[in-house]
Amino acid sequence: MISDSKKLRNKQIQLNSLLEITKAINLNFSRGQIFSIYEYVLRQQLKVDKLALFIYDQEWKCAVYYGAEPLRDDFDVQDYLIHIQEIRESKEYEQDALKEFELIIPVTHKNKALAFVLMGIPKGEVVVDELVPFIQTLTNIVAVAIENKNLAKEQITQVGIKKEMEFAAEMQGMLFPSYLPKNRDVEIFATYLPHREVGGDYYDYLRLINFEFLICMADVSGKGVPAALMMSNFQANLHALANQYNTLPKLVSQLNTRVNKTAKGEKFITMFLGKFNSQTRELHYVNAGHNPPILFQNNEIIFLESGTTGLGMLDELPFVNEGKIHISPGSILLCYTDGVVELENEDGEQYGIDALKRFLIENAEIGSMEDFHKKLLEAFNRYRGGRDFVDDITLLSCRFMLL
Repeated sequence: MISDSKKLRNKQIQLNSLLEITKAINLNFSRGQIFSIYEYVLRQQLKVDKLALFIYDQEWKCAVYYGAEPLRDDFDVQDYLIHIQEIRESKEYEQDALKEFELIIPVTHKNKALAFVLMGIPKGEVVVDELVPFIQTLTNIVAVAIENKNLAKEQITQVGIKKEMEFAAEMQGMLFPSYLPKNRDVEIFATYLPHREVGGDYYDYLRLINFEFLICMADVSGKGVPAALMMSNFQANLHALANQYNTLPKLVSQLNTRVNKTAKGEKFITMFLGKFNSQTRELHYVNAGHNPPILFQNNEIIFLESGTTGLGMLDELPFVNEGKIHISPGSILLCYTDGVVELENEDGEQYGIDALKRFLIENAEIGSMEDFHKKLLEAFNRYRGGRDFVDDITLLSCRFMLL
């Protein structure tokens, strides 16, 4: 019998595993890096002692394999696995090629096979009936990420891609707010530099009732028209729901429901959502798998990390932790997307979070947020030299004014 504390620990391991995988995908890790993290999660954290992952990456490939004798040379997914549509025990199939494993887990989308997992029964005190569906979900996230990489690569070569990007760029430009405040309470400024004609980044500012406003920074997986359409839908939902829910956890949970209806398991959104009350000077926030914004106040750097998983990854969010912090006059909040810290110089070295922290500390007293952004972009250009941006650059900074 497994105790409640061990069940809780198993749940926490699953959530940590999910965050590791989704962070790697959000940071645009290579296929090899994603598969290495996937193997580490299943082998070390979930205690699966033997496993084979077959994934469709333009053709069927064995992406991860450990703990079992090598498969026969003529093993073919089309022959042995393609007909399996539900989780099965391998002993149901009288195939020598499958005898090394106990379970067969198919991963499909719209009746299309994306991946197959062959695995042994996890060791240790785990609830197999709970863990196996979780592994199926985790594998689905990886498979969809690989498929999105392939789709992006194929799109680049398609005839007419330029017109598609122009349309998406026009659509995306309409999402950004036409007004950002600069008044006695707050000064906000934003910058967006797409890597190509259109990306998946989004920022927003919404004035609420009762001396409150919302700021949002988000990044949708993928690029092009599908990403622009999804972000357009997300913006519409955010604007429609912002004043309907009195707490951020309720709002974020409802946004996750709406994203799921739109994405249908094919995409997800990372997001930072902050709500500031100019009377109480309290900032409430939820970070949904996004790069943690940096708050500089009282000569201290604070990362705003409390939150949940990315939106659209799961039907229901497993938890929503709301952060709360009192904002001192003169403090600066810097929100950004992953293209900022992943900016590379000519040696392939990333700009990184430490350099961003140093810049914020050294330039906190600069005259305006617009000047702050101009100087930061100059720093980016010096750092990258002749190298192009590797991803979209999106910044939103907020100075909370003196009383």
